[in-house]
Amino acid sequence: MELVDRFLSCSVKTSHYYLAERENFQLLSIAAFYVSVKTMERAVFGSDLLVLVSNGVYTKEEIERTEEGEPTGNYLVTI
Repeated sequence: MELVDRFLSCSVKTSHYYLAERENFQLLSIAAFYVSVKTMERAVFGSDLLVLVSNGVYTKEEIERTEEGEPTGNYLVTI
Protein backbone atom coordinates (compact mmCIF):
# COMPACT_ATOMS: atom_id res chain seq x y z
CA MET A 1 0.00 0.00 0.00
CA GLU A 2 3.01 2.29 0.40
CA LEU A 3 3.41 2.41 -3.39
CA VAL A 4 -0.23 3.37 -3.79
CA ASP A 5 0.04 6.06 -1.11
CA ARG A 6 3.18 7.52 -2.67
CA PHE A 7 1.64 7.50 -6.12
CA LEU A 8 -1.58 9.16 -4.97
CA SER A 9 0.31 11.90 -3.13
CA CYS A 10 2.16 12.99 -6.30
CA SER A 11 -0.70 14.63 -8.19
CA VAL A 12 -4.13 15.86 -7.12
CA LYS A 13 -5.55 15.30 -10.61
CA THR A 14 -4.27 11.74 -10.82
CA SER A 15 -5.26 10.89 -7.26
CA HIS A 16 -8.78 12.16 -7.92
CA TYR A 17 -9.01 9.89 -10.98
CA TYR A 18 -8.05 6.81 -8.98
CA LEU A 19 -10.06 7.65 -5.88
CA ALA A 20 -13.23 8.68 -7.71
CA GLU A 21 -14.07 5.17 -8.94
CA ARG A 22 -13.50 1.89 -7.18
CA GLU A 23 -12.51 0.10 -10.40
CA ASN A 24 -9.66 2.57 -11.05
CA PHE A 25 -8.40 2.25 -7.48
CA GLN A 26 -8.50 -1.54 -7.68
CA LEU A 27 -6.53 -1.50 -10.94
CA LEU A 28 -3.93 0.79 -9.35
CA SER A 29 -3.71 -1.52 -6.33
CA ILE A 30 -3.26 -4.61 -8.50
CA ALA A 31 -0.50 -2.89 -10.49
CA ALA A 32 1.23 -1.80 -7.27
CA PHE A 33 1.04 -5.36 -5.94
CA TYR A 34 2.51 -6.65 -9.21
CA VAL A 35 5.42 -4.17 -8.96
CA SER A 36 6.01 -5.10 -5.30
CA VAL A 37 6.15 -8.81 -5.98
CA LYS A 38 8.44 -8.34 -8.99
CA THR A 39 10.90 -6.27 -6.97
CA MET A 40 10.74 -7.83 -3.50
CA GLU A 41 9.98 -11.54 -3.83
CA ARG A 42 11.84 -14.51 -5.22
CA ALA A 43 8.66 -16.04 -6.56
CA VAL A 44 7.88 -15.11 -10.12
CA PHE A 45 4.43 -14.97 -11.61
CA GLY A 46 2.94 -13.24 -14.59
CA SER A 47 0.13 -10.79 -14.89
CA ASP A 48 -2.05 -13.70 -16.06
CA LEU A 49 -2.38 -14.74 -12.41
CA LEU A 50 -3.61 -11.27 -11.48
CA VAL A 51 -6.24 -11.50 -14.22
CA LEU A 52 -7.50 -14.69 -12.56
CA VAL A 53 -7.38 -13.13 -9.08
CA SER A 54 -9.41 -10.17 -10.31
CA ASN A 55 -11.98 -12.58 -11.80
CA GLY A 56 -11.28 -11.21 -15.26
CA VAL A 57 -12.35 -7.67 -14.36
CA TYR A 58 -8.99 -6.38 -15.66
CA THR A 59 -7.16 -7.67 -18.69
CA LYS A 60 -3.49 -8.58 -18.81
CA GLU A 61 -2.94 -5.55 -21.03
CA GLU A 62 -4.62 -3.15 -18.58
CA ILE A 63 -2.52 -4.41 -15.68
CA GLU A 64 0.73 -4.26 -17.64
CA ARG A 65 -0.09 -0.85 -19.12
CA THR A 66 -0.74 0.56 -15.65
CA GLU A 67 2.40 -1.06 -14.26
CA GLU A 68 4.57 0.24 -17.12
CA GLY A 69 3.31 3.81 -16.82
CA GLU A 70 1.52 4.10 -20.14
CA PRO A 71 -1.55 6.31 -20.49
CA THR A 72 -4.78 5.00 -19.04
CA GLY A 73 -7.69 7.21 -19.99
CA ASN A 74 -6.56 10.82 -19.91
CA TYR A 75 -3.92 10.34 -17.24
CA LEU A 76 -0.35 9.08 -17.31
CA VAL A 77 0.06 6.29 -14.79
CA THR A 78 3.47 5.70 -13.22
CA ILE A 79 4.01 3.63 -10.13
